[in-house]
Amino acid sequence: MKLERKKVKFPLWRKKVDSSIFHYNMTPIPKWACNMWKIDICFKDCFSKTNPKSEVTIVLDRETYVGWVTCSKRSKRVQEYRLWYSNELQHRLKDIFPMSFMRDIEYRLRRNKDTNIEEEIPFWEFLDIEYDYENRIFHFSAYYTQKPSFPELFKRLIGSPMLHKIDDELGDNPPSGFTRKAGGLGNS
Repeated sequence: MKLERKKVKFPLWRKKVDSSIFHYNMTPIPKWACNMWKIDICFKDCFSKTNPKSEVTIVLDRETYVGWVTCSKRSKRVQEYRLWYSNELQHRLKDIFPMSFMRDIEYRLRRNKDTNIEEEIPFWEFLDIEYDYENRIFHFSAYYTQKPSFPELFKRLIGSPMLHKIDDELGDNPPSGFTRKAGGLGNS
């Protein structure tokens, strides 16, 4: 069993990896995390990614990506915040969480969407998200990942153009301008 992380520098949210991180290039930030990170102080008037004040840095495995925090109002009193990220980071998350990505594709391939895919194929993966308030940097750590049952097969599948063609055909993913190579990304 994996031990809890020891080197946590900033307030942490452990986000369960779900299909939203693969489809929308964003994740809603729960209210309690907004409070902990003081998101409303920095981003209360950021209603669009085009607002320069919404831009943040996201660091994952020593790689830096661009991100944005936006606010949407459901009503006059209720504000919701979202953390958006680039296509490059979205592709990297698919590589890091191949089991969740494959489970998501399996669900989208099925005609009967009434089934709970997480109950049928049970495992959980988590993305640790820390926020450095002073420097406006989010730190992503893939700490809890599910090892593929067939690691060499999964390496080839995750890097295969056919898998990403299926993913694109199933919708939700606009063409990104990137192609897949075994073990990573490359410009097309």
